[in-house]
Order: sequence, then structure tokens, then C-alpha cells
Amino acid sequence: MTKGRPGRRMPAWGEKEGGLRPEEIQAVVQHLRSLGGPAEPDDKPTRWAAGNIETGKKNYTAYCAGCHGADGKGGEALALN
Repeated sequence: MTKGRPGRRMPAWGEKEGGLRPEEIQAVVQHLRSLGGPAEPDDKPTRWAAGNIETGKKNYTAYCAGCHGADGKGGEALALN
């Protein structure tokens, strides 16, 4: 977060005038990490997955497609398919 992602939309929040102070960056990082919850042991096979396709499609469209492309073939960010 401090240095951003060169050549990407991710700005350098800690290196610009008016950017975030170190303690603010730490607070954002802590908040983002809290959203994921603690890791839980998983004894399922590696390829096992369960989910709701419609919910996944809606989330991908809202949060991922802008950079990774509507079909996952990449764009501003890496291809995911």
C-alpha cells in the first residue's frame, strides 16, 4: 500500500503529498486482514471447491472484471483463466 503498484491503478498511498501516514496505512491493512477471518485447517482435496456460481459471477463483475477483464483474459491486470 505504501509504494502502490507501478503501472497499475493501485496508487502509492504513502509517497504522495496528502497520502496516508504510516499509522493510517497500518490501520487499513489491519482492517483488510480482519475481513478474511482466521485461517481454518482444511483437509479437503486440493481441487475441492464449493460455492454459488451466480454470487461468484456478481462479485467478479463488481470487483475483478474492471482490471482482469469481463472474461478473465486480462486487461490492465493479469489473466485469471
